[in-house]
This record gives sequence, structure tokens and C-alpha cells, in this order.
Amino acid sequence: MYFLFLEKTTFAVYITYIGRKFEICEGGSIVCTGRVNILEETERKDLTKCFKNEGIKNLQLNASDVYKEYKLRGYEYGPEFQGIIRADLEGNKSLLKWTGKWVVFLDSLVQPILLNYTERALGLPTRIQKISIDPIFHKTFVEKSLKEYQGVPAFQDKNTQKLTSGGIEFKNVNVEFIHQNPNREIPLLEEYHFVPYHEENTLSNSNEKTLIKYNDVCTSVAKTTLEILGKSRDEVSNILQGFADCALTANFVESHTDNHILLKSLCAIMEAATNQDFKRQVENHVNSYLFQRDVDMLSETLVQENPLRGVMDVILENNCSNNLKIVEVSNCSQPLCSKISEVIQKNCVKTNYAIAHSNLDLLDKKCLPPKNISVSSWDPDTSLSFRDIDLLVMKYLICSKEEHTRTLKNALVTIKDGGFVIVLQKTRLVPAEIFLSAVGKTTIPVLSEPDLEQTFKELKLRVICKKSDTLTSTLYLLRKIPVASYEDSVIPIEEGKYEKWVTELKQQITEVIRHPKDPKRIWLVSERANFSGIIGLVNCLRLEPGGSSIRCVFISEGATALPQFNPKLQFYQEIIENDLTMNVFKTNSWGAYTHFKMSEGSRAVETEHAFLNILTRGNLSSLIWMDSPLKYLTQSRDSLLCHVYYASLNFRDVMMATGKLSQNDASMYNWTPGFEIVGRLDNGRRIMCFVQCRGVATTVVADPSLMWDIPDDWTLEEASTVSVAYTTAYYALVMRGRIQKGERVLIHSGSGGVGQAAIAIALYYGCEVFTSVGTNEKREFLKKRFPSLQDRHFCNSRDLSFEKHILSETNGEGVEVILNSLAEEKLKASLNCLAQNGRFLEIGKYDIFKNSTI
Repeated sequence: MYFLFLEKTTFAVYITYIGRKFEICEGGSIVCTGRVNILEETERKDLTKCFKNEGIKNLQLNASDVYKEYKLRGYEYGPEFQGIIRADLEGNKSLLKWTGKWVVFLDSLVQPILLNYTERALGLPTRIQKISIDPIFHKTFVEKSLKEYQGVPAFQDKNTQKLTSGGIEFKNVNVEFIHQNPNREIPLLEEYHFVPYHEENTLSNSNEKTLIKYNDVCTSVAKTTLEILGKSRDEVSNILQGFADCALTANFVESHTDNHILLKSLCAIMEAATNQDFKRQVENHVNSYLFQRDVDMLSETLVQENPLRGVMDVILENNCSNNLKIVEVSNCSQPLCSKISEVIQKNCVKTNYAIAHSNLDLLDKKCLPPKNISVSSWDPDTSLSFRDIDLLVMKYLICSKEEHTRTLKNALVTIKDGGFVIVLQKTRLVPAEIFLSAVGKTTIPVLSEPDLEQTFKELKLRVICKKSDTLTSTLYLLRKIPVASYEDSVIPIEEGKYEKWVTELKQQITEVIRHPKDPKRIWLVSERANFSGIIGLVNCLRLEPGGSSIRCVFISEGATALPQFNPKLQFYQEIIENDLTMNVFKTNSWGAYTHFKMSEGSRAVETEHAFLNILTRGNLSSLIWMDSPLKYLTQSRDSLLCHVYYASLNFRDVMMATGKLSQNDASMYNWTPGFEIVGRLDNGRRIMCFVQCRGVATTVVADPSLMWDIPDDWTLEEASTVSVAYTTAYYALVMRGRIQKGERVLIHSGSGGVGQAAIAIALYYGCEVFTSVGTNEKREFLKKRFPSLQDRHFCNSRDLSFEKHILSETNGEGVEVILNSLAEEKLKASLNCLAQNGRFLEIGKYDIFKNSTI
């Protein structure tokens, strides 16, 4: 049961003196039942026998060790209930606090039992067979122990299942393990790799294929529309600039989504091709596309995590403050603010984001982040009112070259020296857009890369990064470089030779701190030493006083031979003028290392050894293949590697996977599906066997004593359901039940795997078999499978009528052996079918876990 901190919990204890039974209730519900009585004299003498206190002074674990381990398992003991002073590794011996509070001490006495289990599982005591307390002897024992040990010794005997301390004894404490499903944050998994500052094609292979297919479909729709309008093939070829024909993917067209703006416009124009007001409709659709094209699939290529996060990381690396002031100028429906805010949020940087929009009626306010953003109207022909901005953003401005230049010039006055500008612009038209421009007689604004770069040069902006998707768009990161003369110091970082550079670095940083107004840069250089740690070093130094002066040059091992770093060499003038914190040379280009969210596909590894696991018990959608540690296995006589061909799912697997079966011991806490498999050993031997768990796998380690050869006339598939069913039935009937010829045997659920195996074994031993089934179909199946079974040998397993049937057929004597898998009232009815001195074999789990009384 659970307790709420803010509420009072009241227990009511009821004792029946006649039967000496007690009940503890809370809120009208029974939480505990049992019997209470005074200790007999013999019990008192057993309880007060002398303890062997050897080793109490040499316990390995202190209180901090114990409760740290418990916290990892899910326990949250408060200071008052942290009653263990010291304990051994197994919890067999411990030293407990005594504060005079019996509840606290009794709880502390049970706690060491949890150290018995090596699995970090959450176990809760659910049943205690007996608690014996002699308070008088316990008082004497405590007083003596406190003087000698400064605590009260406690002992656990695994053989007798007893916990004892002074005058207290717990007997048979049953611990049940539960699977925890806490509301934990989803772990952020990222990969860290090199990204060049300039990339000609940023698309992944899968994205590129999708975009090419989408582009081809749009081209096909445009071509079809032109043919409907009666254009000749030469005219079609001229308008589409020689693009080849492509098949119209009807399925693609019918299932277009919200980011298929171009395709929707083309389809609408094609449908209107035969209408009388075709020209008017074309103008409407073209204008609609122009105002929404920034959310088309072809326009979203450069606003994905790659490359946008790489660009933002450059900005954040070169901003020593935890606050970032951003202004975005826009005339489209969806600015870039939501994407940028998402990237910045992961870096724990505070932002002050402002949007200056030329037409607020077009702005889709639903796409704006909910916090830290302001929106205002702005005339692009006038200067912005913001000042000391760290980042200016311009996304897909719909304007001519002259208007774009004027807008950028008016916005630049807001940026501080060393600030950055992101420009994302359409630089190419796809054939379908050329079609829209031609048919709609409308100019679709597009600015070529040379025109843009000429504008940047005129406005004295450095191109730091250039990313292209090769289809329609280009993303630029620009920097407003201040006119300043720096004093440059170069410190080579040599791996393992710290005495050569650490002292000099400390002196240089101290000099920067003393004279903060003197423009000085410290270039830390690592050449062809991949394990120098320079990246992490610079990231840490940038956070320290004077860290803004630190620059990094890391020339990766294996890179093309470069001249030794010297700020005055012409070869290095570009990175000197860019003045970036990180300058990594790898794969013949300058760039930096960046974190990217790890995709599902990148987490997958190719492996020979894998097993099926369920991440959340009860949620079958969380089934996942996982890499198995068997790749590190060293085989021995006691364990052989088996290559799995078939794995069976038994009743226990289904119940555990669906969360309907409790984990009654810690070994089941790490359960995974499958314990019955067939396959081959390395030598080709065909075997069937079972393992503890993790059988649904490519390979398993099997115990040769639980392994059997498959008969030559059996297929592997036929053998896959034999081993568990027949070993269970054989162990129950023959080894435990010791069935004899002529005895009567009742086998419940005879149509199941264990049931059929048990019937076959019992008939082989010459027994008379009675069996219960749930349907007539199952009855007929068993009669055909076992011709010796007659109608009188069958009864119903769905109700209690089988009790009357068995007693009637045995003249009231009952049967000598019962193999039972039924639960609750049916279990008790089965007991009534047992003959005098009969054997009752229970293979069900429900009543055992429930601790039902018989």
C-alpha cells in the first residue's frame, strides 16, 4: 500500500480472542491478517539461545554503502528508517541501530535480506510466516550489545529462513519482486562527429531519394498539365528545361501531406486545365504557393537538425554568454524561430527572440514557440530598432535581389561586432516551379549563390558556413567581423608533454585577465595527435575567466600534410580572419565537431548474437531485439553454444510478457521471452533443450544435461514444443507422483502441451486416465489422439462439475494421482477428487503466488 505525505494514515487492529486471529485494516480494507498468541516456554528458550557474534566488528559495508545500493534498487529510506550501521556483503550479519522505536527496528531487521539478491530488483515483503518477540530478553540483549558493539547484532540463516536479533525472530519472510515503471525522462542519445563548415550536399541518402521522387512526381504533374493544354513535346521540353519524363506516381499524389505545397498547387492547376477561367485559377494557385512555399518539402531540407544544429553550434561556441539575443526578419508564414529555439533549448542557453515581420497577417502564430518571443511589424525599407544583437535570421524572403540587399543592409545595424547572420534563401528553381512561373506568368523570386555572395562581400560579411541541398536552397552563416588588430600567441599542445605548454598557457590566460581591454588571442594547436584532448580542453577553458581569448586549431591525424600553423601564413589567413573558436581540419576541409540526435537506425548494430527483450512488462509494443553478450562467451563442458532455429512461447512467457504473472523471485526480474528452443551446435548436432530465459534469440548457451538429440525422422519445427511439455509431465507424474500400473490419474487441461504429454506418459505406465477439457472440439481431438480414452474419461474444466463426475466414475473413491493446473475453487474441487493417500501434483502458479489457503 502507498502512503501520502500530506495525509494521516490510521490503522484499525481487530483481535478475536477465541481464535486468536487478528486483522489490520486501513480505510475499510484489510491489509494484514494472522494469528497472535503468547510464546510457549520451549519457544522462549529457543529464542534466547546464545548468539554467535563472530565477525560483527569486521563487517565490510557501512551505512552509506548499504543505502546507496538500496537507492539504486528503488528504495527511499528516510534518515529515521536507515537503521543498518554495518552489514556484510550477503546480509547474513549486520549491526543495527536501537532508538527505542520498535517499528523502526523491526523494519531495519528485515532490510538486510535484500542484500541476498544480486539483481538490482525492487523486492517487497508480502508474507511472514511467524514473528516471535521476547521483549524482556531483548532489552537485556540490547543493553549488552550497545556497550560492546555500539549497535545491535542481527543474523540471517538461509537454511532455516530465519532473521534474528536479540529477543526477535522472523521466520520465512517472503519477498516479491515488482517491475518498476517510473515516469523517467527519455534519455537523450546523441552522436558526435565532424561537420565541415562548407558542404555541397547536406542530404542523407534516404532524404535525397524521397526528395528526388517528390521532385519527379511534381515534374510529371506539370508535364501532364502542359499536354492537356495542348503544348507540343518541344514546347514541353523547353519549359521544363530538358528534364526527362518520369512516371506519375498516383499513390504519391493521392496521399500527399501538409508539406506537399507544390504538389497540391500543381494538382489543382491540372484539374482546372479544362475550365474556362483557367488563367484566374492559375494565378490564385501560384500566389498561394508563393506564400506557403517555405513549408513545402523541398524548402525544409536545410531546417532539419543537420545542418541547422551544426550552424547553431558554431554560434554558441563563439558566444561566451549564457544569453543569446536573436532577431528574425521575415515575410513568410512560418519563421525559423521554432527550429532554432528547439536546438538552443538543448544547450541550456537563455534566449531573447524577436520577430520583425513585414506583414503580420501572413504570420502563422501557431508555429511560434510558447515562451521568450516577441513579434512586431517592420518596414524593410527602414532600419531595425534593436541593438547589440548576437544573431540575425533571414529565411526565404520573397523579394528581388535589390530588395534583399536593402533589407539585409537595414537589418545589419542591429548586430554587434562579431555577431552572426543566418541567411536561408531559394537559389534554384525545380522544373515544376519553372512551370508555375511560365503558366502563371509570374516571377518566382530566386537569388543565385553568386549574387548573394557578392552582396555579402559588399556588406563586409564573412561567409563562415555554406550548406546546400543541391536542389533548391542554400544556407549561409555569416559573421560581422570587427576591424581590430589582435596580438596572437601560439601554444602547441603535445600529448603527454604537459610541462612544455601548461605553464605557458596559465601565464597567457593570466595576462588576458590582467589586461582585459588588450585584444589578444591564444591559439592552442594540436597537429596529428588524435588523443590530445584539445577539444574538451578548449570547451572547458572557454567557461573560465579569460576564456574568450582561447582559439583551437586541431589538425586531425591522417589529414593532408599542412604547413606548420603560423597566423602570418597565407594558408591560414581564412581561419584567422573568421576568428572562430573551433578550427578542425579533417577530410581535407575545415569544420568542427557537433552533436546530433541519434536516429533509431544508427542505434542498430549488426551482430550474430541477439535476443528478444521486452522493455516494459505488459506493453508488447516495447519488444525489441538487443545485442547479446554471448559474443564474449568462452565455451566449456558445462555450457555449449547453440544456434537457435525455433523458439517456443509457453504459457509462462505469455503471462510474464503481458504483466499478469508476478516476479516472485529476483531471478525472474530480468526475465526475457523464451526458454524452450531447438537448434544446432557448432558441430551440426541437432538438439532440443531449455534454458532459464532469453530463448527467443539467435544463439543461446545451454546446459548439456538439459539437452536431447532430435530423432532423425523429426523436423526441427516438430521438436520445438516437446522438451518442456514432456519434462514437466515426466517430472510430475513419474519422479514426484511415482505413478504405478493400474492407478487412476486425473489430468486437468488435457488438450494442452503438458496435458497431452501427461496422458501419453500415464497410458504408457498402464494407468487409467481421466482428463478435463473446455470444449467438445478438444474432447474429440483427444479421443482421436488417444483411442483408449472413452467418453466417461472426459469431464468439463470450465466449471465444478468434474468433481461429481470423477467421484461417480470411481464409486466415490477418487483418483490416486491428480495433475492440477486449475485455480481457486476448481483447485479445492480437485482436492475432493483425491483418493485416500493420493498424490496431488500442482503445476499452476496462481494460487501459490496468491498464497491461497487449502
